Amino acid sequence: MTMPKLRYHILFIFLWVLIGIVNCLRFYNLEDVPKGFHVDELSSATTIQCLATEGRDARGNKPDVFLNLGYGTPKPPTYIYPGILWTKIFGYSIASFHGYTAFAYTLFLIGLFFLSRRIFPLFIDNRQATANDCSKASLFAALTTLAASLSPWSWPVSRVAFESIFTLAYLIWGLYFFFKSNRTFSMMMAGFLLSCAMYTYPPTRAQVPLMLIPLIFLRHKQFSLTFKGMAAFFSALMITSVPLALKIIFDKSLLNRFRELSIFSKTFLESQGKTGTFADIVGIFLNGFKLHFSPYFLFGSASRHSTLDMLRCFGILGWLDVLGLLCGLGWIVYLCFRWKNKEHWPAGHIFFIVFCVVNIMIGFVPSALTGTDIPNVLRIIGALPFMMLLTGFFLYKTISVFSPMMEISSALALIFAIVFLRSYFLAYPNETQGLFSIWSKGEALAAKSEDDWVRFLCRHSSCNFHAIYYLMNYKKGETCQSARTKWEFFYNYALKHKVQ
Repeated sequence: MTMPKLRYHILFIFLWVLIGIVNCLRFYNLEDVPKGFHVDELSSATTIQCLATEGRDARGNKPDVFLNLGYGTPKPPTYIYPGILWTKIFGYSIASFHGYTAFAYTLFLIGLFFLSRRIFPLFIDNRQATANDCSKASLFAALTTLAASLSPWSWPVSRVAFESIFTLAYLIWGLYFFFKSNRTFSMMMAGFLLSCAMYTYPPTRAQVPLMLIPLIFLRHKQFSLTFKGMAAFFSALMITSVPLALKIIFDKSLLNRFRELSIFSKTFLESQGKTGTFADIVGIFLNGFKLHFSPYFLFGSASRHSTLDMLRCFGILGWLDVLGLLCGLGWIVYLCFRWKNKEHWPAGHIFFIVFCVVNIMIGFVPSALTGTDIPNVLRIIGALPFMMLLTGFFLYKTISVFSPMMEISSALALIFAIVFLRSYFLAYPNETQGLFSIWSKGEALAAKSEDDWVRFLCRHSSCNFHAIYYLMNYKKGETCQSARTKWEFFYNYALKHKVQ
């Protein structure tokens, strides 16, 4: 380090204190921020509670690999079944389900820290680990973890009961075990966890296969692979993915949502005045891909495209990410001016930058394959780990040659945390209350008599998950089956008499 040890240790401790405070706040007031429950949250929560209490889903069906809710994409086993265990411990409240997602993101952060430390030798050309290198690895890991902790890309959705965040936990731990060693157990765990990521969120099913190419190349280049290790990895990946593959082939429900949203959809192509030729598809894809790099989406207000996912005054990149990118740009420009001197081009650095950039691009591919609601924060969530690694790397490299950058990074992170979290806890709940069915929750809380509940069911006769969840949790003595029976009565009555 080019700075005094005392100064470095104080700043290092400050980084971890800030990381701790920010992530403790991730679990603060989960009941009311955001207000209420989004319909997708309600469907998952109701399904988990019904399975936990009665062994059947909210529609009365027996458990299956994927839980078909009658709309959207069937819910994955990697989200639903661990959720049963979670709710057995923490209950079925809104706060519990929001906490379930916050816990998954915490697991992702822990995995990101360990992955950062594990792949740090990529930056050391001589590969001879020393105590000083361990200290550097810890700094890089801390900066990466801090960037992910403060990321506006993930913060709002890390407190919402969506399965998309869970794919990050599976993905990051799969990467950690992949880089950990050539031992059979590590490689099998890597394959198993990456397969779980594909189960959890549909965009990852396109991302992971594409990601394997740069992943294997970098792993072999820097740590060398063995035939036994690769055999263990692909065996675990393929065997675990067999039920998923069979479900995709023989059950159309897993692809229904993609068929509706994809750029291959006949309805979408007609709306664009296209016929679906190869040139049409490529053009639409490239245009959608390009939208994810618009300054407004990256730095301005991603909520313009998806209010649920983002705050109105922030893009997907936080101030720390922007600082890291500016540092990286300066570093790359410096290297370009020194291109004649090969010693200024560390191979490990270049491999790592290319690896991160390529995987960010791959992470954007699934979203670009859809034609509606793009750019979309959730569909590119798989690119998040690589953006955070890139931010941490550029900040670390700058600090290693310009030590005051550590103070600048710490101060900027603190200021951003105050501004961002204030906006999230004070403005975000009011701006998004309509998306989270705040009126349904308020009506259920206010219901005192049987007549109140009759009026509630009348108004929610077309919303089965709203009716069943709030009846189960806000009206004494109701079970999943009894709530479903009452909702079905009102639904059939409304259908018969054409009541709106």
